[in-house]
Amino acid sequence: MYSISPFAFDELKFVATVLTLNIIAVCSIYWLLNKSRVASWFKESGEITASFLSISALLFGLFVTNLASDIWTRHKEANQALINEAGAIRNFLSMAKNLASADGEKLNAAVINYVNAVLQKEWPAMRNGDHQNRESALFEFNVLNEVATQIAFNEDHSRALGNRLLQASDNIQAARLLRLSLAHDEISFVKWRAVVTFSLLLLLSVGLVHIRNPRAMKITFAVTVICILASEIILFNNKSPYQGRNPITPNMLIESLSSPKIL
Repeated sequence: MYSISPFAFDELKFVATVLTLNIIAVCSIYWLLNKSRVASWFKESGEITASFLSISALLFGLFVTNLASDIWTRHKEANQALINEAGAIRNFLSMAKNLASADGEKLNAAVINYVNAVLQKEWPAMRNGDHQNRESALFEFNVLNEVATQIAFNEDHSRALGNRLLQASDNIQAARLLRLSLAHDEISFVKWRAVVTFSLLLLLSVGLVHIRNPRAMKITFAVTVICILASEIILFNNKSPYQGRNPITPNMLIESLSSPKIL
């Protein structure tokens, strides 16, 4: 039986909410400019040129563009964090082959447990926006870090190998913190509130420009609402690099476990 995904359900709720708010805004502005007691004052205030509309349209467009640029930057950072984390995992597995049997097996097991915890617990929480399980693989990471530290300070191993182990652990921690921040620290509510504000300003400008032609006002309202809705859906679909229609996937982490030693 087909079941709708949590993200798709959230997307439908978002579309319904935004569409409802836009319809309410359009109806309110139309009533204000055509049916209210002050409607005559607006109509008698003189012609408002079309250039007035371009001001609010430009503000809305610039702000949406800035948000889109921010989204693209976050997506690139998320991909780089994944590359860094997968690279550190591969380094650990490579070094495990050069360690004594007991230390190598211990490090190998800690790496596998950490990656499996990320794939099975932490990544689903990132994808579903489950902020309560933000660091659900923290225990496994601490175990990995402790194992790597113990081996690094073991006098039986070279100093260079110890430094590589510590560096790999630091790289995982940095990439992990960046990944969790990008996954759970979404586009702030202040930015979304600004989008709503500029949308209302744009709708009001459309109404004022077409105040002497109610039919043209209705048509332009409909087109403007469609444009606003399309812009906000795109922003919503990309509010997190790990959600939406083209999310960052953990394939690199899965592939990092393809070492012959593991297989």
